[in-house]
Amino acid sequence: MKFLKYVLATIVGLFTFFGILMVALFIIGAIASAFSGGKDAVKPNSVIYATFGNTIVEKADKSPFGDFDPISFQPEKKDGLNDLLAGIAAAKEDENVNGIFMELKSIPSGFATVEAIRNELLNFKESGKFIYTYGELYSQQAYYLASVADSIMLNPKGLIDMRGFGTEMMFFKGALDKLEIEPQVFRVGGFKSAVEPFTLTKMSEENRMQIKEFLSDFYEIFLNGISEQRGMSVDNLNNIANDLKVRRAEDALTYKLVDKLTYKNEALSILKERLGLEEDDKLNTKSLSAYAANAAKKTKKGTGKDKIAVVYAYGGIVDGPGKNGSIGSYDYEKVIRKIREKDNIKAIVLRVNSGGGSALASEVIWNEMEMAKAEGLPLVVSMGDVAASGGYYIACNSDYIFAEENTITGSIGVFGLLPNMKGFFNNKLGITFDTAKTTEYADLASPNRAVNPAERAIIQQSVDDIYDTFLNRVANGRNMTVEAVHEVAQGRVWSGIKAKQLGLVDEIGDLDKAIEKAAELADLESYKISNYPASEDPFTKLMKDLQGQTKQNLIKEELGSYYTYYKQIKEMIDMEGVQMRMPYEITIE
Repeated sequence: MKFLKYVLATIVGLFTFFGILMVALFIIGAIASAFSGGKDAVKPNSVIYATFGNTIVEKADKSPFGDFDPISFQPEKKDGLNDLLAGIAAAKEDENVNGIFMELKSIPSGFATVEAIRNELLNFKESGKFIYTYGELYSQQAYYLASVADSIMLNPKGLIDMRGFGTEMMFFKGALDKLEIEPQVFRVGGFKSAVEPFTLTKMSEENRMQIKEFLSDFYEIFLNGISEQRGMSVDNLNNIANDLKVRRAEDALTYKLVDKLTYKNEALSILKERLGLEEDDKLNTKSLSAYAANAAKKTKKGTGKDKIAVVYAYGGIVDGPGKNGSIGSYDYEKVIRKIREKDNIKAIVLRVNSGGGSALASEVIWNEMEMAKAEGLPLVVSMGDVAASGGYYIACNSDYIFAEENTITGSIGVFGLLPNMKGFFNNKLGITFDTAKTTEYADLASPNRAVNPAERAIIQQSVDDIYDTFLNRVANGRNMTVEAVHEVAQGRVWSGIKAKQLGLVDEIGDLDKAIEKAAELADLESYKISNYPASEDPFTKLMKDLQGQTKQNLIKEELGSYYTYYKQIKEMIDMEGVQMRMPYEITIE
């Protein structure tokens, strides 16, 4: 037995040693990478290689462990939109860069993110440099991006997805009925459809109408963009999609969606010819991710002592400290207060990419922004893929709001969801509950029974009060009457282009335009940019990831594309209090 004990102890010791060794090697590699410089130099006659296949977040984490995956001990590979745009802009001015070669398939981001990248690529082309694109299978987002290229190449057995836009909702009512769980709903607004997956088996007519409307807006932007770059009529493009005319690679060539059918090796030969190289010559390439990260370090940050603070707020809005990919009220309250206390910060740009979340957390952040305005700091908002519900709440008191045409915004409404699990516990598990209390409402909001009429009235009144506050916040911020806001509110979702027409947005534009506007409002001719929140201490972040991210990454790996539905259910389970939240995570196919 002693022998076995020693063997087991030795095995455990070895595993522990190798685990620590792997972490140590990763740390050494990360630090070396962070401080490396010369190898990032771009040789003359080079091409920037881009796939846009990594997860694209609003702001890249500059920590050496920012993308560390505790499961694989490898980087998770995320690109910051800010870095990608800076990289493309730098490549435009870099005399060693002759062009960009994109190998596209699908782009894991929203359409506003794709729009921002696409606009930067169009700016790049103004230099006279080329953009070539090759792909085996272009998703609709990928093809929209590819349409800016001088030449679009497709694998002879490949395909272009050109079938129009659609989105799908999952409904849980049938499962809840079988489990005898009753969702008790409290909401304001005929379009506040966040609770529909739990109460219906299909979309309400109001929800279907609003989704079709903003999908139509997005589709029109999509068709117009391709039409302008490819020299094809919008009607022709729509007919191709409506009749699903592109079913093979040859069809894409016939209908002029691509310029050439070729394999990748041939595409690279064409690229060499464009660069004036012989077939045997080496092709000098640099990945956009690597080039962008290096370009961001060298990007001119501005001049002078005055600064504009760019605050990135992306993810769900939650009470207290935020986790990875969320907007914690405690964190952002502290960040904005810190900005207010700095004498050299003269304006704030809030970059929002959020479908909302906790009503209370949204109010906390709104109040801190209001205090910044009261101290004379101009406040400008830049909206990303989505700035809706709570995401719009924290933006509505700004001096000026920019959105992309295909930003999802609005959703001015609130709801509460309280499950009655009595049937599930009693009939499915054989569990019963009994209560002793000192006052009538001591067990209010218990999930173990249905609410009575008096309790329902109390909770609904709370939801109504928060909705009235939301209306007044928007009315005051946007110089509209409460009645006018209510007309476009009621939980309804709009595209950025419609939001501008309705007065919810001031101008269509990107983050750069928002920064320019902030400088104008602050009367600044020279300034520097400071990005917030600052990156977390690398070692603290590594330990947090080791503790908390492992489970999430395991689930994502197992569920794949179905992770979105798991995330939706998990967020609903974790909800506390009244919510300002988007109907669901909208994925356009």
